[in-house]
Amino acid sequence: MAGKKITAETLKSAIRRAGLGEEFELTDPQCPGLQLRVRSGTVTWAVRSRLFGKQRRWVVGDAETKPDIARERAGEVKSWCRRGQDPEKLVTQFATGVSIAHQVRVSGERPPPSWTWTKAVDRFMEHIRTFRSPSTYDDYARTLGGKRRVDPNQRHSMVPELRRFMNRNVCAIGREEIAECIVAVCSRKHRLGEHLKSVLGSFWSFLGDDARRRETSVPANLLLRLKTPERPIPVRRGPETLTLQGSSKATKRIRGEMYPLLSKWVVP
Repeated sequence: MAGKKITAETLKSAIRRAGLGEEFELTDPQCPGLQLRVRSGTVTWAVRSRLFGKQRRWVVGDAETKPDIARERAGEVKSWCRRGQDPEKLVTQFATGVSIAHQVRVSGERPPPSWTWTKAVDRFMEHIRTFRSPSTYDDYARTLGGKRRVDPNQRHSMVPELRRFMNRNVCAIGREEIAECIVAVCSRKHRLGEHLKSVLGSFWSFLGDDARRRETSVPANLLLRLKTPERPIPVRRGPETLTLQGSSKATKRIRGEMYPLLSKWVVP
């Protein structure tokens, strides 16, 4: 079956039908090769792609995996296949949470070539110095801990949440870790988190570019469609006013004397 977009409701329906013993496949029109499969009472997400001249299928999620996450994972698998890389370890990471870097260490394989965090930042900032304005350079350098423009022997302090990536190879830093870092900054100040997401998006696009991927081993589009948490709408007391969530506009201001029952929601 194909044609209709697979949504959360589609997934719920598939889980219910799996419990009834039905078997079927739904092809996602938004992500070629991705299917929602119901077999033997289980629901899985699978993606088909060609690797080394052969068509293969990989499972990228189960009944708990949301459609958007399944699409992102399928896109990563297909990206690996296009580069002629077997995505088996990537798929294992999806299923178990065990990072690719840890799988390589345990198996005793030679780690892929990559750059350390500091080297990656320095290369990226050289790119920014060449193709962007001085103000953009200073902004990015203050975020990532890059060299000072007027005194390259000194570095800016980085966003504190990024320190977890120091002394690590960039190829070993996963999308989930980056998302957790952005969430941590958003919880401190949402606007800063949004800005960090923008800077990291540019940074990882640079690292995953076709011309650098052999050196960095960073997958293309690693942060594609990565989102920040929803911006909280503050509930605060002004002069007899209340800010509420749920309006078609950003906020709705309602006078307390007109709606006295709402006054108890406001904490002085």
